[in-house]
Amino acid sequence: MRKNKSFLFITALLASALIGLSSCAGIYDLYDKAPSPHGSGKTGTVNEDLYAEPVHLKDDSSDPDVLTDSLSAVIIDTLGNYKPCFSADRRISTSELNAALRKTADAAPDLFWTNGYAISSGSGSDECQVYFKMIDDFTPEELKKMHDELEEAAGKIIAQIPEDSDDYEKILFVHDYIVNSTEYDFEGAGKGEAGLYSTAYGCLVNGKAVCEGYAEAFQYIMNKIGIESGICTGIADSQPHGWNYVKLNGNYYWIDVTWDDPQSEPDAEDEETEKTDVPGIRHTYFLINDELLFRSREADPEYKDTVPECTSLEENYYMKKEAFFTEYSFENIAGLISQDDGTRKLEMMFTGKEAYDEAVNRLFKQDEILGLADYTELSEMINWSYDERMYELFIYY
Repeated sequence: MRKNKSFLFITALLASALIGLSSCAGIYDLYDKAPSPHGSGKTGTVNEDLYAEPVHLKDDSSDPDVLTDSLSAVIIDTLGNYKPCFSADRRISTSELNAALRKTADAAPDLFWTNGYAISSGSGSDECQVYFKMIDDFTPEELKKMHDELEEAAGKIIAQIPEDSDDYEKILFVHDYIVNSTEYDFEGAGKGEAGLYSTAYGCLVNGKAVCEGYAEAFQYIMNKIGIESGICTGIADSQPHGWNYVKLNGNYYWIDVTWDDPQSEPDAEDEETEKTDVPGIRHTYFLINDELLFRSREADPEYKDTVPECTSLEENYYMKKEAFFTEYSFENIAGLISQDDGTRKLEMMFTGKEAYDEAVNRLFKQDEILGLADYTELSEMINWSYDERMYELFIYY
């Protein structure tokens, strides 16, 4: 809409762009696919693995975590040595193997090359064999080279973190770096199967990933810099999705790197339509609590008893920026301009729908947004966008 008085154009970006990244391929099926693991080591051969002495799995019927930890260690050793299989001295159920694979994904997200598994056991035998299918049938030699590339890419990112950064600043740096350096892979998301785009390698080396790749890349770097973190999967906007939790200053928080990437989806009627970026990185899902996160998703049942409760907002991005408002105040919003780092962007969140609705009405329907000209020089084009579910506004001036 043209405002003759100030010759400014105000354009509303579609709110759907804020929540349009929920279609993520590569989230593993709990019965025949596994999450990406991590490692390095010596190359093994199929024949050698098939006839190797079965590994002993520690088990304690009173504490299932004992078996999970034991089995995860075997998986890490197997995949870390680029082997496709191992034998165990007891039968393993799919639920037991999936629990171990979830633990492995947290501990070793740089072992990215699995694309499913099979469990085999002979009639009357107490032993079993677990076989892993490798992504794109890469050879052990190729995987070793790719793992080196992944380590190098992660090392370069870590080297750029300012030396005096605290843990909050380290997490923010990694979050922003991944978003700014990764293209969301819409083609991969539509395939419905694992590929490099669903791995830390796809994210950090190829620069192209779906949600699983974003989450595993973030997890991998958190592991390397010594910050406790983990991966969770579930359903978001009716689609499989993956994200992270992280521990900071004694509290756990959720973080969704993928949904903070502001890319918009291509035109559904024209797959060749060039994707356009909504301006500016987002921090909607940066260190949020359960109440905020679960407005948009539900965790898979397998995670409900294993992921931590996230109840704090003390380290939330908007809380730290004093941009988490309980009520609408134009002066408070204009005051955010003093924090501008050169991006000419305002991000803010409201604690409730009433304050959020008032902000939308007065800023964009009653044109109070034009009052920002009293605080800074405005561009000819002011863009704004919003997230009705998270009570969040973005203004690009």
